[in-house]
Amino acid sequence: MHTLQLKEYLHKCILGNITKNVQNSREEGISLMALARVVRQPLTMASIERDWSGCRKCAIGSKCQHHVFWGFVGDVVFTKADIVIIGEGPGKVEDVRGETFRGPAGKLLRQAIEDAGPQCLYCDGEGSVVDEESKDIRLEMMYGAGIFMLPLKTCPKCAGYGSTRICLLNLLVCRPYAGKPQGAGNRPPTVGEAMNCLPRLVDSIQVLNPAIIVAAGKEAADFLPLIRERLNNDRGMFCYACKITHPSAIARNGGVKSPLYPKYVESIREILKFNKEVKQKGYYSG
Repeated sequence: MHTLQLKEYLHKCILGNITKNVQNSREEGISLMALARVVRQPLTMASIERDWSGCRKCAIGSKCQHHVFWGFVGDVVFTKADIVIIGEGPGKVEDVRGETFRGPAGKLLRQAIEDAGPQCLYCDGEGSVVDEESKDIRLEMMYGAGIFMLPLKTCPKCAGYGSTRICLLNLLVCRPYAGKPQGAGNRPPTVGEAMNCLPRLVDSIQVLNPAIIVAAGKEAADFLPLIRERLNNDRGMFCYACKITHPSAIARNGGVKSPLYPKYVESIREILKFNKEVKQKGYYSG
């Protein structure tokens, strides 16, 4: 039985009568040893990728080239994130490369984040440290979390380890291909597809433990209340949340030369500023 099915069964056991479900486990073809293996597995991004890499809940699962899970701005892999940005689904380029936000829209988003800097939590972008006490606390937290075991993106101005960790996710891990003979052939996710992939998305956010969730585009924004509800009620997590325009809308209308681009950069800049305030004032310790 697939690992996802085992986890769904385990969830049913927790919510229902555990003893009764365990007694009936053999009738459903699930061994207690298999259940024990699932219980022992810690939830990590690697385990999420392993569990969902063979998912065929939707028809698009057998048509995509890659299941595209996550990626960090700056291409440095962290164990946690300060900000998570959620898009719709992989496009043609992402499906081929197996990486999130690598097509025209993804490039624009990454450029907008860079232009919205500084991203450092502790300096003003010119190398002047704003709050030494907050910086010391932050460094202690990072040592305690073992983050220094991984490569870190340092601030080019103050050379500190305070750069904002921004992770890019999508509602879907599979490309919602529209089957068009010309063009990119992308389409918005259906409600059924998004619901099938929602447990994976919620698990990912739980692992990344961000302070802020940003929904990019209408489809992601529509699911934002449900995502927050699942995190709050099922996982005991609280995250600030907001929404921005999907970068594809800017990319289709002139890209960085579009009159909409400066406003888009400013909206991202406000999110970065808010994240900095949340961290420095100790509202969030992820």
